[in-house]
Amino acid sequence: MANSGPNTNSSQFCVMLGDRSYLDGNYTVFGEVVQGLGVVMSIVKGDVIKTVRILRVGSEAQAFHPTTESFQAMVRAAQQRAIEQAERKRLAGTGMDLSKLPQRFRACRQGSDATTGCRPGVA
Repeated sequence: MANSGPNTNSSQFCVMLGDRSYLDGNYTVFGEVVQGLGVVMSIVKGDVIKTVRILRVGSEAQAFHPTTESFQAMVRAAQQRAIEQAERKRLAGTGMDLSKLPQRFRACRQGSDATTGCRPGVA
């Protein structure tokens, strides 16, 4: 879901096909098609969604009651995943495995951070 812009009081819902994990932390991404993929594939530019119904299915969804703190933690986790994915792409073909790098190095790759004492480009 993307905001349509400042002072518009509206949103845009987009159906994505394939991996769009690079959107994590920048947009509200939710859901998956579990039935009716044919309907999804028939959507064309200009189609209008008249209603959206989001269902909480399963015990985990029923128990989910986010707070500002839990939301911020999820955003930080998504940002970390995006940073690590970008690092994996950067290291692709070098034979290096980011998962084997020390956590401090991974934190430093994010740039300047008062909590780790890292400076941009310094590992």
